[in-house]
Amino acid sequence: LQSLTRKYGVNLSVSYFLGIAIGPLVADLFSILSPVERRRMRRESMSKFALAPDVMRWSGYFPNPLKVLDRQQTACTVATAAVSSATFVFSPVAMT
Repeated sequence: LQSLTRKYGVNLSVSYFLGIAIGPLVADLFSILSPVERRRMRRESMSKFALAPDVMRWSGYFPNPLKVLDRQQTACTVATAAVSSATFVFSPVAMT
């Protein structure tokens, strides 16, 4: 990309973070140009989603996670938060 823009006197650089974030979007936009990919992306019907009803088992405006989650859910959340915060400095998009 830099060598292409240098021909026109523009010094353009794209960060790796931005490339990781918008790369899949750009790839999908280019794949629409292909008739084969367009047929593959076509949907016969709309997707159906079912959401569970929201059950408020707490008092007050905001729930307290320590009262809402059970022990196993709390332990998994704490472990995941510890790992993700320790590795967040490497690449937030890749970690997500």
